[in-house]
Amino acid sequence: MRQLGAIKFLLAWQSCDVDYLKEINDEFGHQAGDRLLIEFSSVIKQELRKADLAGRYGGDEFLIILPHTDIRGAVDSMERIRNNFGAARLNFGARFERGSCTIGIAEFDLRIPNAEALIHLADQALYKAKQAGRNRIAVSRLPAKPMADAVTIDDSS
Repeated sequence: MRQLGAIKFLLAWQSCDVDYLKEINDEFGHQAGDRLLIEFSSVIKQELRKADLAGRYGGDEFLIILPHTDIRGAVDSMERIRNNFGAARLNFGARFERGSCTIGIAEFDLRIPNAEALIHLADQALYKAKQAGRNRIAVSRLPAKPMADAVTIDDSS
């Protein structure tokens, strides 16, 4: 969180990955994969506020920026996206599949030097969630801030 006078600046950054896109493309063709991406995009669009930003980052990965949002709010928002995408029944020929996505979340902190570092933190959380089995959310946190500026009060006199 950053203090700018009386304004609190909160920003949560999400890295979202549509699970098994490559497998869908390989088994049913790229048109099926495109339908999967379109459905995921529709779910994102339905869940985001006007101030939020989302875009495809490449392949099966999307980035979502939630201004004025802390980690708890980001997790709640991303959980709605994950659940709504999971509820979608996608028709691939003779088979129906449910959507599945994995999401990594990072929160802006003054110690993060630039957008690339924030994306890296969100990606770390994304990979952690994938390793834990996909279709889940993980949060990347910086270590606790050092207490170098803490004041020690000696009350022994």
